Amino acid sequence: MPKLQGFEFWSRTLGGARHVVAPMVDQSELAWRLLSRRHGAQLCYTPMLHAQVFVRDANYRKENLYCEVCPEDRPLIVQFCANDPEVFVQAALLAQDYCDAIDLNLGCPQMIAKRVLLAHEKLSVPVTCKIRVFPEIDKTVKYAQMLEKAGCQLLTVHGRTKEQKGPLSGTASWEHIKAVRKAVAIPVFANGNIQCLRDVERCIQDTGVQGVMSAEGNLHNPALFEGRSPAVWELAEEYLDIVRQHPCPLSYVRAHLFKLWHHTLQVHQELREELAKVKTLEGVTAVNQELKLRCQEDISRQKEGEKPSGGLPFFHWICQPYFRPGPREGSKENGGARSKRALEEEEGGTDVLSKNKQKKQLRNPHKTFDPSLKPKYAKCDQCGNPKVSMALLPRAEPSGGGRRAGRSPLPGQHPLPAEGRARGGWLPLTSGQPLIGRRQALRRGAALLFVASPALWGACSVGGGISHRLTSFPVSRVIGVCSTCAGAAARSELSERLP
Repeated sequence: MPKLQGFEFWSRTLGGARHVVAPMVDQSELAWRLLSRRHGAQLCYTPMLHAQVFVRDANYRKENLYCEVCPEDRPLIVQFCANDPEVFVQAALLAQDYCDAIDLNLGCPQMIAKRVLLAHEKLSVPVTCKIRVFPEIDKTVKYAQMLEKAGCQLLTVHGRTKEQKGPLSGTASWEHIKAVRKAVAIPVFANGNIQCLRDVERCIQDTGVQGVMSAEGNLHNPALFEGRSPAVWELAEEYLDIVRQHPCPLSYVRAHLFKLWHHTLQVHQELREELAKVKTLEGVTAVNQELKLRCQEDISRQKEGEKPSGGLPFFHWICQPYFRPGPREGSKENGGARSKRALEEEEGGTDVLSKNKQKKQLRNPHKTFDPSLKPKYAKCDQCGNPKVSMALLPRAEPSGGGRRAGRSPLPGQHPLPAEGRARGGWLPLTSGQPLIGRRQALRRGAALLFVASPALWGACSVGGGISHRLTSFPVSRVIGVCSTCAGAAARSELSERLP
């Protein structure tokens, strides 16, 4: 059967899906997908999988896809993140028999067109893509058109830029999504600002997209696509029943319930601690039962005409969206918002230390957090990390020299002092001395060479642990940089000098 493309793929294979559950790391597992499908979701994505790990690790494939096969969990799209086109295709070939399409997450794209084109040519299922917008609409449109030309059969557009994450997430731009929809001839899904069914309908009407994807909104109310807002304990009970049939890590379950119970846990905060401490599914079920009893007590005490507190649209025991507050800005009245670290530095007392630092001080009463006592490091000229210097090199303690300890050096080698042969150690240099790395580090392919003057010459032991030879070479590109940048420069120069 020929591979379906574009709108034919969307209408026939995906059933014209309009209500879509987003790919969410550790959150869109099989149990949650089945719960969402029971409540109006028509298409689901797997969590984003790492293509390289998927190819290399059979257990990773088994745990994240092969053991999660379920007839009710279709249509299904598997999402990968990948930088190498060949690795992406290998991963997709291993997954294509277990899904209806392969999606490539292009939040931070590199070699985009090549990855999409190669997968489109070699896979038996369609390739779809998920992107974030650029600040400029025309640049976003050109990006989408390039993906379409490369072979993308369905495009999901998240209406936020790559910088809009966490507290800075802000509002998604439906104008960008609308422009992309008009510019391409493939189905488009919109992602962003979807908290209820009314948002879904408004987004489709305003942008003309074929479907709407929900992530955060779905986590706080899996019945979003039904237009219902059930009691939080009801959906928790249903989810836990599904988990018993289709087990998943307890950390996934706990994370889902923290989202689902978010507003209730603001009222009954001790239940947050209980949920964090439980170690079994039965323990989680017991916490849900306790939450149910407390919510029912709150309902019985509710007065006629009473309105929800905290500016919520519903009472805390009802599934509802969570609107993330933006970054706090200082006002003229309070002189600007001040960070916890700034308060610590200004006050200096334990009453303003963070809880973590207070615990450390209880364990060690002599510990101080005075910023003036912290060591100051010169920064690398290239990356900002502390740069290498003679003072920062730990002195190696004499401990023998490994396999060739005490033997005469091989032809072409420099004789090493005993302390320079210490396993994993480094020897601070004086002018003219070589700096030698041990075999253990060299097995990782590192040419570990750190000097403080361009006049110094370094020597690096190369080989696979069986035979070693020393090759001297000038190190002219590692001055004023950190160990990472120095290592990169040394490896580059070594590769140029060695035959």
